Amino acid sequence: MSKSRLKKELQQFEKEQIIELLLNLYSARKEAKDYFEYFLNPDPEGKALEIHTKAHKEIWRARFRQFKGRVSIIKKLIKDFKGLEPGAEVLIKLYAAIIEDAMRADRSIYFTESFQTLIFSLVDEAVELAFADERVESTIELYEFIPRIAQSNSSQFSRAIEQRFKSAIEQRSKKLK
Repeated sequence: MSKSRLKKELQQFEKEQIIELLLNLYSARKEAKDYFEYFLNPDPEGKALEIHTKAHKEIWRARFRQFKGRVSIIKKLIKDFKGLEPGAEVLIKLYAAIIEDAMRADRSIYFTESFQTLIFSLVDEAVELAFADERVESTIELYEFIPRIAQSNSSQFSRAIEQRFKSAIEQRSKKLK
C-alpha cells in the first residue's frame, strides 16, 4: 500500500479508531514501539549509545581470532537509527565510535571483507555528512582522531581506514572547489 492510499484511508477514520490502531501497532511490533518511544521522548545521544553498545558486542564477537560478528545486525542497527533522523552530528559521533571499535579490535581479530566494506562505507558517510551539514569541526576531529588510532595500531586494516578517510576528505574537498 502506498503512503497516499494509507493517508486517504486514515482520513476516513474517527479519532478513536486512529488511537486504537496506533495502540495495536505499538503492542504488535517492536519497531513501532521503539519508534513511538523515541518520538515521544527523543534522546539521540542516548539512543546512539544504545546502538553503539550493540554494535560493539557484534564487533568483538570472535572465535579463534576470526570475526564472527553479524554485519547484517550492525547494518540494521544503523539503518533503524538513521530512520529516527537523529541529526548529522550524532550520526558522525556514532560512526566514529564504531570505526574506533573496529580499529581497536583489529589488533586481535581478523575481520571479514564484508565487515571491512561496512567500515569503509561508514568512513565515507561520516565525511559526507560532515561536509553536507557543514560540520567542519567534526571532520577535523575525525581527521585527528583516526590517524591517532591508526598509529597506535599499526595493522593493515587500520592503515586502510586512515587512507580511506584521507581520500574521502580529498574527494569531498575537490567537489567544493
